[in-house]
Amino acid sequence: STFWWPNMEKDVNALVKKCIACKRAKLHGGKQKYGRLPPTPATNNDRPFDVVHVDLIG
Repeated sequence: STFWWPNMEKDVNALVKKCIACKRAKLHGGKQKYGRLPPTPATNNDRPFDVVHVDLIG
């Protein structure tokens, strides 16, 4: 399914700025710099969607 959310980025930024849990999780103010994730080993998946990856950090 497809949907359209006008001004989504603006709405999400406003929500994150008000979010107490988000403020507590942010350690040093400003943009956080993360290192590279370690590579994951290849697996033998024989069907589509056996493995689904989600980018949670952005």
